Amino acid sequence: MAPALNAIEALVLDRKLQHPDHPILNWCVANAVALSDPAGNRKLAKDRSNGRIDGLVAPTMAVGIAAKTPPKKPSVYAQPRLADCRRDALKYQ
Repeated sequence: MAPALNAIEALVLDRKLQHPDHPILNWCVANAVALSDPAGNRKLAKDRSNGRIDGLVAPTMAVGIAAKTPPKKPSVYAQPRLADCRRDALKYQ
């Protein structure tokens, strides 16, 4: 959970995370408590929270997975082609 929490925290601090001001997400964020263990790893603690935090845990996990996923390579189909074999393309060249 620590890398995911670091990733979402970085997005929030850099103002790169868009949030539609949803009242339930606001409530979950207000309820959240982050704890650190002796090794410095952080996690969202459900047992120490004032209420439900599931609405924050899910996007935190999603952002953590997205941060670990390498960027996609460009598609070979997005590059300019050497020859366009479509009938209409050949007609007007």
